[in-house]
Amino acid sequence: MIRGRVNAEFQPIVSIQMRHETGVFTPFEVKFDTGFNGELGLPTPVIELLKKSSAESRVVRFANGEVATVDAYYVDVMVDGEVRRLNAMDFGSGSLLLGMKALPTWTGSVEFKVNGDVTIQESQ
Repeated sequence: MIRGRVNAEFQPIVSIQMRHETGVFTPFEVKFDTGFNGELGLPTPVIELLKKSSAESRVVRFANGEVATVDAYYVDVMVDGEVRRLNAMDFGSGSLLLGMKALPTWTGSVEFKVNGDVTIQESQ
């Protein structure tokens, strides 16, 4: 189970741990973005902090209709005690996003009020 809260901008925020090249997992607060159909979207400074090498380039379409080519990376993430290798897209100076493709068989609930509860869990 992943737990979180709703921030002052009414965005669901959860904490996930990503593996640094040293093998150590570091926690990061990410927005659980139901409109993002990728796995992870990370800003360049986070990718640099994790010391990741580019795996490939991808063409993506953003919510505003803009199309861009971005670098993609593999990142190990600890989810509910299990390590998962997710595909992370470099969003430049954007937010940290956890998308719907990262947890395809999970369900979630969000209490949309400031400091409201966010719960994401594997479907039974």
